Amino acid sequence: MGRGSGMMPVSRLLAAGDTLVFKYPPGQHNVVPVNGAGYSSCKASAISASKAVSTGNDKFKLKMGANYFICSLPGHCHAGMKLQVNANWSKYVSIWNEK
Repeated sequence: MGRGSGMMPVSRLLAAGDTLVFKYPPGQHNVVPVNGAGYSSCKASAISASKAVSTGNDKFKLKMGANYFICSLPGHCHAGMKLQVNANWSKYVSIWNEK
């Protein structure tokens, strides 16, 4: 998404109920849906960790409001492999990706 010292917004036309797909080489990453605390700390709770997927074609239905995702492989999230998606009903979403 973006590189640098801060967060860079990227706009996409998505809304609550839409499906977000993460594509990557299988086995090189994973996607874990987390809450805001997990996103900030780059740590998945035991419940969140049990929802980790790593197929390389991972699909998540967006809920209204903030949706957080991290890669829980060692060092990946802290290197910027995390995503916050704020979905609403107007078909507009703000996506924030660090680094």
